[in-house]
Amino acid sequence: MSKKVEAIKLLEAIDETLRNRFNELREKHFNPNTKGYEYEMALKEFLESYLSGLFDFHVRVPLIDFELEAPSIFSSGENEFDVVSTYKTALPKIIFKAGETPYIPLDSVAFVVEVKQTLTSSVLQHDLEKMEKLNKLKTSNRFGVTISGAYAVEKPLKILFYYESEMPVTKAVEMLNSHTNAWDFMLILMDDIVFGNPNLPVIGKQLNTDKIVPFREYPLLNLMIGTTVSLPCPPIVNTLALFLNLLRLRR
Repeated sequence: MSKKVEAIKLLEAIDETLRNRFNELREKHFNPNTKGYEYEMALKEFLESYLSGLFDFHVRVPLIDFELEAPSIFSSGENEFDVVSTYKTALPKIIFKAGETPYIPLDSVAFVVEVKQTLTSSVLQHDLEKMEKLNKLKTSNRFGVTISGAYAVEKPLKILFYYESEMPVTKAVEMLNSHTNAWDFMLILMDDIVFGNPNLPVIGKQLNTDKIVPFREYPLLNLMIGTTVSLPCPPIVNTLALFLNLLRLRR
């Protein structure tokens, strides 16, 4: 058996394992009364299965930046993200509550994911506009020494995750091109496709392109590889700036 044939065989086995795992988790969390929640919980637990050594995962949580701009940038009820990944090495590792609402310090965030069952034009427009607002929030000087490759970026990544699609791929790409700063990866699981933003070094720099790149096989594997390669592995992620600013403003 040639190495190419063996590689294809192994990739197909990995893809089947990943897809089966996600679908098992989706069925586990299915509840007709909480539309969309099963996909968020399924993705959270799926990512925990493979990436929990580096990250913690949270569902439906708002973010707070060290400059406290989030409440003025996001409208009421808008600052809630479906799945948020935070660095395990964040210090201080505090998730605090305002009333009954838990807030995640933006400085601790590795990536955020908006998750929907079905991709439509209106859903994509909403998600892109929401993700675009994240660009208005700044992180502090949260990284000191980092362990990272040539394609790592310091910003939190923005990922769009859809189970299926009801819109043409060409229309989706057109909308992605109109909001290039609002996303990094977009996955449509049932279409077996992941789109990579050329603004990301792992896409644009590595592949020497300024065009959106579609990966048409092994979507879950490609998403996890692209995400982890794009993130640094800092020994400590400093989240002190937020808490010091809160104390300063309290005086």
